[in-house]
Amino acid sequence: MPGLLNDIIHSRSPSSVPRVQLPEELFANVGAAVGAQVNRALGFLQDVSCGRDLKQFVIVSDAVECNTLYPTLHACLSLH
Repeated sequence: MPGLLNDIIHSRSPSSVPRVQLPEELFANVGAAVGAQVNRALGFLQDVSCGRDLKQFVIVSDAVECNTLYPTLHACLSLH
């Protein structure tokens, strides 16, 4: 019996795992795009924090205030 098992194990050819080759420029392009979006977001936050766009500053500050009040409001409403 060990001879049969040995024949079964060694008769299989090793399976070949396909290799995926991705071009390096793909990762460079993705990194550049993400970096550009992060820079845009940081620029927007800087403009808002410096008061250059008053309307956006009011919107952002109201959103932050609502986010801080929401858990308190939710807790009050959920009490019976």
